[in-house]
Amino acid sequence: MKIAIDLDEPVVHYIKGFVKFYNTAYGGNLKAEDFKEFDIHKTLGVSKEESKELRRKYSNSKFFEEMEFLEGAKEVIDNLSKKNKIIFITARDSFYHDKTKAFIKANFPYADLLFSGDYHGNNKKKDELCKDFVVDILIEDSELSGNYVESGIKIILIDKPWNKHVLHKNLIRVNNWNEIAGKLRKI
Repeated sequence: MKIAIDLDEPVVHYIKGFVKFYNTAYGGNLKAEDFKEFDIHKTLGVSKEESKELRRKYSNSKFFEEMEFLEGAKEVIDNLSKKNKIIFITARDSFYHDKTKAFIKANFPYADLLFSGDYHGNNKKKDELCKDFVVDILIEDSELSGNYVESGIKIILIDKPWNKHVLHKNLIRVNNWNEIAGKLRKI
């Protein structure tokens, strides 16, 4: 089976890392729970340009380098790689690309990495990449998952505040990597 996996929030705690960065750099009292949407500009009430600059500064900070894995993510993905093809598909902006490639090489050397254009750039969207690479299932947290599943992609959706509205009969909603492992054993 070919399994595609989004990186930020399904695998690593991007938001928690950003919160640590922001509070240290700007003296804030931001909490991960403040993110009802994944968009930094909406949560902080700043422009998209200011959000991009904050994300760029975060990408150059120790907090980005020290992002933690979601509990069980590394172990389950490593185990899945023994019998499945793993492809990471991330919509990270271009200023993250080199660090993202290095992260995948260091932690998941058996996996492929693709960059989508869902939010940034002119690359194909995740559902298009999944179809091009004949992916069997996509593990995701995005609010765009409703669009992906409508285009025929099977989704395991990790429950997050920003995707509560995403409902579809062909979408499997989970809370953690133990549940993901269990659902994949049944597929």
